[in-house]
Amino acid sequence: MTSPNYTYDPVTAIDEAKATGQTAQIFHDIRTTMEIPIVTSIWRGLATMDDSLSKVWTAAKPIYTTGAPLNALNAMPNALELPVPKSLFSPQLQKLGIRPDDLQQIGNIINAYNKSNGMNLMALSALIKFGVPQKTFASPKPTHIPKDLLPELLQKEEIKPATWNLIRQVNALGSEFGIEANVATLWRHLAHWPNVLTLFLQELTPLETSGNLREAIHSVLEYSKTNRITLAENQNNKDIKINIPAKALSTISTYVENPNYVARMVTIGYIVAKWIET
Repeated sequence: MTSPNYTYDPVTAIDEAKATGQTAQIFHDIRTTMEIPIVTSIWRGLATMDDSLSKVWTAAKPIYTTGAPLNALNAMPNALELPVPKSLFSPQLQKLGIRPDDLQQIGNIINAYNKSNGMNLMALSALIKFGVPQKTFASPKPTHIPKDLLPELLQKEEIKPATWNLIRQVNALGSEFGIEANVATLWRHLAHWPNVLTLFLQELTPLETSGNLREAIHSVLEYSKTNRITLAENQNNKDIKINIPAKALSTISTYVENPNYVARMVTIGYIVAKWIET
């Protein structure tokens, strides 16, 4: 099965570092509001669709500022039992040339994407279902986000063909589209460590083969649906209409409701984060 036309490709979506004007301003506001060091692909993809980025962020920001999406995300690890590969041991990592400071950087990257992807899953799921909350909150004070904790995001042309092939294999995990799935940005960010990608592929494949990974993805998706109802009811916003272009709304709906997209990356991200903590 080939990947559907998902409106935008995370690999070719506008580069955060190259954004200018209003787009750059909105990206900065997203990072500040969500307190994250990176802008993930859904926002970069929306930036390629006329004024969709501005309209979606205007509608979605009040949901993020309630704090509810982050609270729901923080509660998720205790609410769900996600499968974890067998424990890593120092000799195994040393053999692959993976140092403790490498693991620290890798953990920083994964945690950044987990927070961003997870908050997007919770907030945008509520947005498309119930609209904008009536109760709004003041924007948070500007926060310094330590982007220097993350290495540079490599472009496709900067990645060796063998590593790119490895990225596509890891990216296929949990996706019904397999090797044809759109490449999630997280894996490009980890391209600095091909041996880590090899390790992820080796240790996560048994979870895929057993069906445990797909089951976990669906449990995360159901969790987001349950919490979007709670979030919406708390804000009394069921009857509010949102002014979002049809193409953007369709893109967001696919992003949060199809198990092949952000729910899959949240699941894998949290599995890997818990795993490397050991």
